[in-house]
Amino acid sequence: MLYLSNSTRHYLYGKGVSENCGVILSQRRTKVCGPSPAGWNIVPRAVTQDIMVGPFSGVILHHIARETENVQETAQFYKDIFGFQPVETPKEFGDSVVWVELPPSHALHIIKRKPDSRLPESPFTCTDDARREESALQTGHHLSFRVSDYDAAIRLLKEKSIPYFEKTQQEGTIKQAFFFDPDGNGLEIGNWPTSVVSIANLKRTFRCTFNFLSYLCVCGRSSRGRKPLQDGLMADNIDRVQLKSTSGKEAKDELTFLLIHGSMHGAWCWYKVVTILQERGYNVTAVDMTSLGKDKTSPDSVATMSQYTEPAIQCIANVTGKVIIVGHSSGGSAISYIMEQCTEKIEKAIFLAASMPLSGAQRPLWEPCREIGDRVFFTYGNGPEAPPTSAAVNLKYAPTVYYNECPKEDITLALSLLLPHPLQPLRESLSLTPERYGRIRRFYIKATKEGLDGQERQQKVVESNPPERVFEIDSDHSPFFSKPEILISILEEIYRL
Repeated sequence: MLYLSNSTRHYLYGKGVSENCGVILSQRRTKVCGPSPAGWNIVPRAVTQDIMVGPFSGVILHHIARETENVQETAQFYKDIFGFQPVETPKEFGDSVVWVELPPSHALHIIKRKPDSRLPESPFTCTDDARREESALQTGHHLSFRVSDYDAAIRLLKEKSIPYFEKTQQEGTIKQAFFFDPDGNGLEIGNWPTSVVSIANLKRTFRCTFNFLSYLCVCGRSSRGRKPLQDGLMADNIDRVQLKSTSGKEAKDELTFLLIHGSMHGAWCWYKVVTILQERGYNVTAVDMTSLGKDKTSPDSVATMSQYTEPAIQCIANVTGKVIIVGHSSGGSAISYIMEQCTEKIEKAIFLAASMPLSGAQRPLWEPCREIGDRVFFTYGNGPEAPPTSAAVNLKYAPTVYYNECPKEDITLALSLLLPHPLQPLRESLSLTPERYGRIRRFYIKATKEGLDGQERQQKVVESNPPERVFEIDSDHSPFFSKPEILISILEEIYRL
């Protein structure tokens, strides 16, 4: 929390740190401003004691501004090096300002530096004269934040006796206030209707939504009699999309990412990853394994790993070139079997928080036992004396087991689509030979925030069957929801290896 000193209304002190805001202020005195400059709103107030006023409400990052000598050259640099795409810039700024996307949903404003501007690169040397220049701060280095209640924010600035100046845009509907932090860093708040979202990100959002809605449109149909490729995500409504990325690259022809979901999930869980990889120019397909997603086969009738993995094997047969196969969770067992069967077509295998079995007998993660309790419901398709044939997670435990760091909307989506998983294929003894399975380069991605005993289980998997390289992602069990951009950066790195 920020405190206003009782010694003078023109000085700000760091008296301590609020556990809520997590901001630490230095103990030294820092001059916020000199004598009240013209054009700045100063509220004279006799302060007789330290006061505390609540923080701004609804604060989110809006944009970051940077000065430059050459706007176009700098914008081109960020486009070429980082892939930041230009977004629509208000015409009133002319050629002196270019806005580019700042993923995931913000903007970088590249502004032509004014030759006579006295705002230096370092805020610690900012002079009082520079602080009094209204035009200097709004076109110089500053961080900008959208606030949900602009008037309340202005009242807080007045309450703190923090000097500021205001400007408006769009006939007064957009209000902005500029001020400095104690160290002289420029700050801006405004009542923009929403955070700036780039055209590229709007397209990405639309594609994610369209892909998922397309998937839902075919969930009610039987998968029997389809062409093999139609088991791929959204294949009934659109081809296995090979779109140009936002950077203009053509789809890469060398390799195809083939994404295999884990227990109880479907191709739908990869919707973010599919969309972004396609946008970046990669070939990518996600498939529903037998009895899951839009496949209507009864899970209790799936008796073998061959039957369970048939959609993926058929998809591989129809892919031009080789694939990088990615298996999540129990999908690790599935892709291990597929590696043995389709060795010549698989370039690399990636195990994402997954099982990575050795040759021999397997044991499903879920079997009736005291530790499982009511977290999983079992179905005994072969009679009560035989082992269970399928398992379904108790939905009240799913957020803790699978999605402890995922966005709420993705959790809601997943809970509506999880299905019982066939257990018989997971008990099958696998024959994984050095000549076939062993020829394929394997990589493992550990999810370091997986709930329950997930971290220990992943470590045991890696130690018992060491891959070529282990990556880590700071996520729960479902990084395709919680950390898709980071997951994709790892997939891209493995693609290049």
